[in-house]
Amino acid sequence: MKNEKFRIVFSIPVVLAIIAGGYYFFDRPLAAFCRNLSPQFVDLFQIVTIFGVSTWYLVGSALLFLYFRHIAHRRILADRMLYLFSAVAASGLIAIALKWLAGRWRPKVFIPEGLYGFHFFGVGYEQTSFPSGHAATVCSLAFVLSSILPSCRWLLYGFAVLVCASRVVIVSHYASDVVMGAYVGILSAFLLEKYPPFGNSVHDKRCP
Repeated sequence: MKNEKFRIVFSIPVVLAIIAGGYYFFDRPLAAFCRNLSPQFVDLFQIVTIFGVSTWYLVGSALLFLYFRHIAHRRILADRMLYLFSAVAASGLIAIALKWLAGRWRPKVFIPEGLYGFHFFGVGYEQTSFPSGHAATVCSLAFVLSSILPSCRWLLYGFAVLVCASRVVIVSHYASDVVMGAYVGILSAFLLEKYPPFGNSVHDKRCP
């Protein structure tokens, strides 16, 4: 437990340092680069980015929870689906709260209007760049599923990285927005796993 707390505390300044580096050195050049990518390449990532929409996972995990809990009577699987739902929902709510607090301008308004940085408590779509909600969703999803299916861990995180990258490629977010979103998603799922019903269901080796 002490090691876990240490890793969490240590991760905060590391992530903040990466975000600060992106804000001052990498975000704008990378956004400018992505603006000049071929339309066909961007169109491909417009499809990829759909997999970061939380609705798919919230509805799916909720329905599966109800099925396993009340019809199939598979308690472990029901708890796993509830864990998945809770992680995606929690990371999404935290991301929304941070978006409203930070009020960061999205990259799409930088070149035409020269708007960059944070304008705190901004609620318009153009001011909700930080953090990426898609990144929070897909990274919380990958964390939960990789806990349940450890043999697929690298495939799941590769999928998450691809979806996260899509947010930068289509110029919807800066890279540091995605880093923060990914951190919110992973940390939310990690902390929720400490709740006994979720953690027990994930690590239970019996046939669910």
